[in-house]
Amino acid sequence: VYFALQPQSTDPYYSNGTMGPHAVVTAVIDATENAENAPPPQIAIAFLEEQAWAMLVCLDRDGVVPVGAAPTPCSATNIFDAATVDMFRNWAHVDDPPMCQWRDARTLRVAYNAGASVDGGETIVIRGGIIKSDF
Repeated sequence: VYFALQPQSTDPYYSNGTMGPHAVVTAVIDATENAENAPPPQIAIAFLEEQAWAMLVCLDRDGVVPVGAAPTPCSATNIFDAATVDMFRNWAHVDDPPMCQWRDARTLRVAYNAGASVDGGETIVIRGGIIKSDF
């Protein structure tokens, strides 16, 4: 790509410069493959709350997440794989899905119905590429 630049300076330091169009070669770099150079956050710890039917997932660094947003059905966030969402689901109450809400940039709260099959010690799977970090 070539752009014609017209020097418009009357600065004496540029008095030896030639006036007129000058070709400048520029490159357009497609950065879509590496648009996200920050490493993704990792789970630092996950634990069950003692006084509620909920789990907290704490990340090792801030994520670019919707802090302060209303609770959202976990299945709609795509954060967890289907098996993890199903673990938090009480199939007797399908109209009461597990809900995800970001407390802060590092803490995700998953609230679920009392009949869910969560006792502690389960494996949770977070999908790659969903939670981003900006350092």
